[in-house]
Amino acid sequence: MTLKELLHKFKDQRITYAQYLSTDEWRVKAAEITKRDKFCCTVCGKAETVSIPGAKSGEVNHGWFEDGEIAYYGEGRYSIDPKVVFADKHYHLEVHHKRYIRNRLPWEYSNDDLVTFCNHCHSEFHLNNRVPVYSEDELTELDYKICERCNGYGYLPEYMHVQNGVCFSCNGERYMQSLIK
Repeated sequence: MTLKELLHKFKDQRITYAQYLSTDEWRVKAAEITKRDKFCCTVCGKAETVSIPGAKSGEVNHGWFEDGEIAYYGEGRYSIDPKVVFADKHYHLEVHHKRYIRNRLPWEYSNDDLVTFCNHCHSEFHLNNRVPVYSEDELTELDYKICERCNGYGYLPEYMHVQNGVCFSCNGERYMQSLIK
C-alpha cells in the first residue's frame, strides 16, 4: 500500500508509526539500506534464514545456504549446489532508525540515520538503549517517554500471532507521544 492509499484509507483517523512502516515507500527505503549493508545484520553479521523442511512432518528448521553460488531473487535466497548450515533460530532483517525526527516519515531519513539489524539484535538494542527524538529542525533533543511495555520496539515479538504483535500500550508508536502528526 502506498502512502497515498494509506492516507485515503484512514482519512480522519490517526495513523500509527507501524502503519507507516507497512507502506511501499518504506519497503523501498528498507531494501536500499539492507542492500547497502550487504543483506546482513551490522551487529552480528547474520543474514536472513530460510525455512527448511524438517525430517518430521510439519517440522520447520531455519538455516542458510553456503558453499554455493548464491543468487538473490526477490525476498528469497536460492543457491546452486547449496550446503545448508542450520541456525539456532529464525533470523530476519529489519532497518533500525538511529534517531527519530519529529514529523518525519520513516523513509525521509538520511541513509546515515538507518542501519540493518537482525530481529534479535534489534530487540536487544531496544531493550538496552534509547533512540533519541529530535525536533523538526534536528537541533533539539526532545524528552519523549519511551513505551515501558515494548521498551520502544513498537511491537512484542512473542505476540506476533495477535495483530502482528503491535504493542497495545503505544499502538506501535514506540513512545507514549506520536512521532508524526
